[in-house]
Amino acid sequence: MIWLIGSKGMLGQEIAGLLKENSMDYCGTDRETDITDLEVLRAFIKDKDFGWIINCSAYTAVEKAEEEQKSAYLINETGVMNIGQVAAEKDIPVIHLSTDYVFNGKKDLPLTEEEPTDPVSVYGASKLAGEK
Repeated sequence: MIWLIGSKGMLGQEIAGLLKENSMDYCGTDRETDITDLEVLRAFIKDKDFGWIINCSAYTAVEKAEEEQKSAYLINETGVMNIGQVAAEKDIPVIHLSTDYVFNGKKDLPLTEEEPTDPVSVYGASKLAGEK
């Protein structure tokens, strides 16, 4: 079974649709499972037998992130770190989806995974912190 984190967001709903379309079992969670609290994640996953975790969660208010830096980093960095921690403890692989905002936008698409990152906003920087 797959744990789909952030299942009620735009990306999460899209991934949930693909999982359903392909008859893949998943458990979707959203704000009710606070990724910024490691103990909440540990309690949630304790008795579950997930084979994969797909993380679609994110603080996505791009402009607002400039004012709410702490919130952006709490979700996009600390939350992702916590997901990685519980995944490592249970030996579960994670698919983490990020954003093109980790790049500076000066290069024409398509971008590759090898492109150098250079975020120009708090949102992009917080997402890059989560990648690391």
